[in-house]
Amino acid sequence: LRVAAGLVCAQSALVNGMIERAKNAFKGVRNMMAFVSDCFDEVAPRHFGVGHLDIMAYLARLDLEVNPLAAHHFLQQAVEKPFAKAQRNRLHFAGVDDKLDDLPACCVNSSGLITLDQTGVPADVGQVFLLSKTGTGKYLPVNVRPLLGTRVISDTVALYLLVDSASWGNLGHALAFFVPILYGIFRRDYSSGGLDAVWAARERLRLYLRMIGLDQKLLVTRRSNLLPWLTLATAAEPQFIPDKVPDQPRVDLESVLKGIHIFEEDQVDCHVGAIWQQPVGDQGFTKEAFDVFTDIARNFPPWQVDQEALVRRVWGLGSLKAGNDPCLQPASHCVRALVIVRGNQAKQKRVVHNLDEAIRQARNMFPTDHLRLAVVQMEDFTLMEEIALASWTDVMIGAVGSAMWWSIFMPAG
Repeated sequence: LRVAAGLVCAQSALVNGMIERAKNAFKGVRNMMAFVSDCFDEVAPRHFGVGHLDIMAYLARLDLEVNPLAAHHFLQQAVEKPFAKAQRNRLHFAGVDDKLDDLPACCVNSSGLITLDQTGVPADVGQVFLLSKTGTGKYLPVNVRPLLGTRVISDTVALYLLVDSASWGNLGHALAFFVPILYGIFRRDYSSGGLDAVWAARERLRLYLRMIGLDQKLLVTRRSNLLPWLTLATAAEPQFIPDKVPDQPRVDLESVLKGIHIFEEDQVDCHVGAIWQQPVGDQGFTKEAFDVFTDIARNFPPWQVDQEALVRRVWGLGSLKAGNDPCLQPASHCVRALVIVRGNQAKQKRVVHNLDEAIRQARNMFPTDHLRLAVVQMEDFTLMEEIALASWTDVMIGAVGSAMWWSIFMPAG
């Protein structure tokens, strides 16, 4: 409906000579089509007899003055490049879907501008944009010029992430953002060589973070739920590229972002290749994607914990030693249930009001060697403990919210 409304508005403005308004409306339609093209192609032809490519073709036939697919965007149907793959000939910018080195040799400067090596790029191609689906969507302009032979190029691969405020501060959004990215980065290594190949590929990656505009001011008011997960992607210290926001007070990033290097004013880093963040698509939330992500996180060497002590602390009974307690054995008929109570960060929203009564009834109905029920606030545990805890959980109970994302680490079945 939004696409149809945008087309009607744009066409009306065009007929009435309101060129700038028409241009903006067609731009909005193009963005919406790029974001929802797969779903649109499944539904629209059955009901309307028109698909994604039909509307894109219609847009392409418009006067160049308002044509959103004019030469200032990089059309893959015009040129096939490893850093700009065509998917059913639609406008689609670089993702990490097909190969590790998704972008060619590139440099990143302190303003966040990416410069790609122009080798093999036709001279008549206009300005190149990279598509980010963070927030409501953004197009990030990049430069294209000769780099090889003019710069010192590191043999490492840059991973460039454009992060929005929701992905930065909310666990659910952080995992929804990062699961497809980690899967896209390492899936070929994981498939060919398992976790050892993943750890080796991780050594080559250099991670760059950027938050655009007003999102950045939230750094001082909201703890990051994304930052710890980024360790899975790179062995090097992540680099944060500050965005200069007019009329906004300077954020003291050094005190806020512990364990991250703040990009210096005159710093320029060049790499033999780069990965642009993967848009969430058909492959982003498959079972395979979650299996790869959870296997990497569970077995990440620095995140190993004493699982026996953790399980005894949460589900143990003081009267039984761990070796004599059937509920503390990995293979057990005892059901380990975890009731997650939302903590201080949730600000008492979405509370189960009769939770205490329900817990009492459950404990009265089942003996302790059949059901072991623990009530926890996940923020009382470290990240690695939270992963291990979820991996031992048979039943997870709680109010809808970010904490339910921990269920991705639960055992199958």
